[in-house]
Amino acid sequence: MYSRRILGLAKFFNLGIERVIYESPIRNRIGVLQAGDVYTVPAWSLNSIYSHFRPHGACKTLLFGCLLDLLRMGEYLLYQFCKWPSSQAQPRKSIAW
Repeated sequence: MYSRRILGLAKFFNLGIERVIYESPIRNRIGVLQAGDVYTVPAWSLNSIYSHFRPHGACKTLLFGCLLDLLRMGEYLLYQFCKWPSSQAQPRKSIAW
């Protein structure tokens, strides 16, 4: 269970910083400072929850993993939303008859 918690946390922090800070869709759409907040606020909150409640045992570890997955899903949806307009802005090729 400990390994599962550590891997879940590492995945959350690594994927979050890669998508929100290092890759451009979110950063370009909302700005660098707001992108920093999008990453920092959930990361800080999650760290606070983890350090205060210390999810020991199978049930708490699974619940904590669900919370991590829910936050990652929200970040993924924001990433896709921010990426979407740039893919729609590409010029369309006209068909010559």
